Amino acid sequence: MKRSNTLLAATVGLVIVIVVIGILSFSGNQPPAGPEVTGPMARGTVFEDRNGNGIMDGGEPGLSGVRVSDQRLVTETDRQGRWALPAHEEAVYFIIKPRGYVTPLSEGGTPLFYYLHKETEQLDLQGPTVSPTGPLPESINFPLVRQPEPDRFEAIFMGDPQPRNLTEVNYFVHDVLEELYGTAALFAVTLGDLTFDDPANYPAINQAVGMVGVPFYHVLGNHDANYDGADTHEHYETWRTFYGPRYYSFDYGPVHFVILADVLFPEGGTRYIAGLGERQLEWLEHDLSFVPEDQLVVVSMHIQLTGTSGIPDFERMYELLQDHPHTVSFSAHSHTLTHSFLDEENGWMGPEPHHHINAGASCGRWWGGNKDETDIPHTSSSDGTPNGYFIVTFDGNRYSTRYKAARRPADWQMQIQAPDEVTRPELADTPVLVNVFNGSERSLVEMTVGESGEWVEMAFAPQIDPLYARIAREQSDQGASRCNHMWEGKLPADLSPGGHLIRVRVTDMHGQVFTDTRIIRVGVETP
Repeated sequence: MKRSNTLLAATVGLVIVIVVIGILSFSGNQPPAGPEVTGPMARGTVFEDRNGNGIMDGGEPGLSGVRVSDQRLVTETDRQGRWALPAHEEAVYFIIKPRGYVTPLSEGGTPLFYYLHKETEQLDLQGPTVSPTGPLPESINFPLVRQPEPDRFEAIFMGDPQPRNLTEVNYFVHDVLEELYGTAALFAVTLGDLTFDDPANYPAINQAVGMVGVPFYHVLGNHDANYDGADTHEHYETWRTFYGPRYYSFDYGPVHFVILADVLFPEGGTRYIAGLGERQLEWLEHDLSFVPEDQLVVVSMHIQLTGTSGIPDFERMYELLQDHPHTVSFSAHSHTLTHSFLDEENGWMGPEPHHHINAGASCGRWWGGNKDETDIPHTSSSDGTPNGYFIVTFDGNRYSTRYKAARRPADWQMQIQAPDEVTRPELADTPVLVNVFNGSERSLVEMTVGESGEWVEMAFAPQIDPLYARIAREQSDQGASRCNHMWEGKLPADLSPGGHLIRVRVTDMHGQVFTDTRIIRVGVETP
């Protein structure tokens, strides 16, 4: 039996009210800048909404040079703010938010930058589906409100919240979202799997997200799909009713952000593959053609780029990005945290390796593990990374990253592992392991023992985190995964009996320095 579409009607209605209300006729015959098109056209105006009511009132000017897309082409508005793109029976028309302006937001913090158009029949799928909108409006108008956008700013990137049910929605709310209230970040990006196969969780998630107070841009994941859909388009029908287009882009400050949908369902059902599809790649080519070469391009997707070598879709994506020397990308999906530097072996042909960040999961290991005194699971990821999110600082075309463990101090950046007590004969063979949550092969990790000891560089040694492996065995049947941010060192063989302080210093690829300590005892050898 189909679920009620009451929420769909409310969602679509809100978009239509904000975006289309105040329809004006599109006068004049001069086409806006962009690709030449013929045949029936969708038209509209992008305007400065000076009173913030979503309606194009008298005295509110059109905005020139704003990019508009139909998910295929990208055009720019003319001097009067007018745009025109081909008419389709079904499409999502959207603007690419320019620097210095903000779009309306839904109560759930979702930017309302799009118009859902559908002349075809409503799909018969589980969950809300898009209702037919009838013929194209005479004018699809998009409001924008001015806002200051500095060169330097922070944004949040978080992987898979992925709650199965309302109990796990509440974990996400109390563990992650509540501490983001009042954040200095100016917006957030979720990297897919916003839910775990159940779109009925979206309303509760949206209600909580809307309380954070910043826009949330969402990437779709494989668990956000309608599994009864016949193809990729139908699989994300319910997604469209809540969050709009599968792929899109926007500018904030001097940075261009691209949201890609790299989950394809070519055969329907639950089987998916990593890919982009010809139409999305066509759109990406048009989108990037408007982006200056010296502008930082930040690409977000769900499935990580590592492991996609040889897939034509990603080879084409790399080709399109190669003219942009300043790029970085984010993904999630694997529930582990990894920094990768893609080169020719991975299909990247740019002059410098491409930095790809698999950002872990805000749900960690699917909200697993023992609960703490607040009744929330510790839910560490399978590589020993505590669940949390990234805070990324952008500054012109440069960036730096920090990892924030949920509900933990901001300076908790590593887990030092050494025995509580060791005898003197065991010292030389006793390893010290450090799981540096946001570490990469470009990090320098050093250790010293004692206040005046010499700093010694530790060896980069990816491996299964033994502490997490033990905890996983004790608390669940979930296995441990290789940790790609582990370092190993040895204790000095000449430590005297008694207590000793291990200090670890991490200098990351951005020059940020973090420290932590652990106390051990050297026992007296007994005969």
